[in-house]
This record gives sequence, C-alpha cells and structure tokens, in this order.
Amino acid sequence: MVDTAARGWRDNSGIFSKQTVEERILSELNKRLGCHKNYLNYQSRLKWFKNKWNTYSELMRFSSGFGFNSSTKMFTATDEVWADYFKAHPKHNNKLRYGTFHDYEDLEIAIGNGVAVGKNSIGLGSTTDARTLGAEEGRDVHIDDLDYDLENDALISQPQSDQPFPSTSPLISPKSHEVPMQKVTQTKRNRSTYEESGVMERLNEISTSFKGIYSLLEKRERERKYTIWDAIKDTPGLDEDTQFKAVELLDNKGNKDVFLKMSLEERLSWIQHKTRG
Repeated sequence: MVDTAARGWRDNSGIFSKQTVEERILSELNKRLGCHKNYLNYQSRLKWFKNKWNTYSELMRFSSGFGFNSSTKMFTATDEVWADYFKAHPKHNNKLRYGTFHDYEDLEIAIGNGVAVGKNSIGLGSTTDARTLGAEEGRDVHIDDLDYDLENDALISQPQSDQPFPSTSPLISPKSHEVPMQKVTQTKRNRSTYEESGVMERLNEISTSFKGIYSLLEKRERERKYTIWDAIKDTPGLDEDTQFKAVELLDNKGNKDVFLKMSLEERLSWIQHKTRG
C-alpha cells in the first residue's frame, strides 16, 4: 500500500479504488507470496491498519506538544503533556510513551494520505468509473465489529448492539422472479440514494485527506524544532547537573546525530558512561 501510494495510484478523491487494489496490490502480493488474497481480505487488513492509525493520530491531535522522532521511532512530548494525555485516556498505558512504532510513518502514508504533499493524485483513466458497490463489497466484513487494542496489539470484540432491521431491498426477495413496477421504481430510488451517499462518502474522504496533509506538515515542523536539549530532557533518570554535562559532551554534529538515534535507555547508559568518575 505504501508503494502504491508513493506511485500516485490513488484516485481523484485520494483513496485506492477496488480496481487499483485488485490489479496493482493484490495481484503483485499473490504473485510474490504465492497466496490467494481477495478484496475482502484487503478490507479486513485495511480495517486493522485504520484502527492502529486512529490510535496514533488521536494521540498526535490531542496536543500540539506531541511529536514523532523519525530516528528513534518514538512519540515525544513533555512530562506535562503526557500526564494530561493519560488523564484523558486512563485506559492507555505507557507503551505509547516508551514504545517504538516502526509502522507509524508507513501508516501515515498509506492510511493518513501523507504522501499527497506536493503531489497530484493520479487516477486510472477511462477504465475507472465512480466507485460502485459490487457483490463482494456489499458483504459484511466481520472485522468491522472489532476495536483495535493497543496494549495487546489485537482486535477485540465490541459490545453487542441491537440487531439491525432486516433488509427490505427487492433485489434479495426470493418470492418471485417477476419484478412489479412499484419495486422497479423503489430500486431506482434506492440506487439514487446510494449514489448520493457515495458523493458524501467521497467528500468525507477528501476532508480526511486534507487533515492528513495538515497533520504531516505539523509533524515535520515539530521534528524541525526538536533539539538535542529536548532529547536530553526526555531521557529519564537525569538530574539537572548531569543534563548540563551531557550538553557539553554533545558538542559536534556527529555525536548529536548518534545520540538522537539511540533509545532512551541507550541515551541514559551513554551519558552515565561519559560522566562517570
């Protein structure tokens, strides 16, 4: 999906059409891995990715104080910002604060439409029509009934809600092969209603795409402002005197670059080693 997005194969609304998924993604995946994945499998995995991305983007949107360090693959923020976040999200744990997230930037491109910055989306030309609901797309994807759980890195069942009303669509009526005029009229109305809802869906997707672009620009600005002093302050277990000594040790670009690529534990060990004695 990341490679497909980088090649500009989204349609004009910023999403992957069913045709693009089947011809560009699934065909190559099945050929390389010797598997037989179909569009329903893609929808299930897409749901998984979207739930993970929603967890990440919810964190980034919570406060402008949050950032993401591309070197360490970690979310960054001051102690006060983290405290406010966990107060508002008591079910989230310190995995978000101290864990590494190597899939964040890939999901930002594939799900958050981050690759759209400075590029034009390229459609598939006359072979691509407006997105229609085929037989496979009309089926329920059971993974939609699950929520992503960050702590266990898994999808969990949602509480059961009321059963939906049974379908009244004449297209699935088994009573007769003859279709009365009233049902034909109703079918046309249903089709018109669906087309209108499809337009609204595309508008919502375009809005989401712009939000992804804005989020990416904000992230790059935060990373530009993330200094070596910020990295030292984010390292746990350092008193003020040790922090000042660490600044003196990191007096050249080479040392700074290496330090920023270290994990928090490696930074602490490096500083303790250099200041020992």
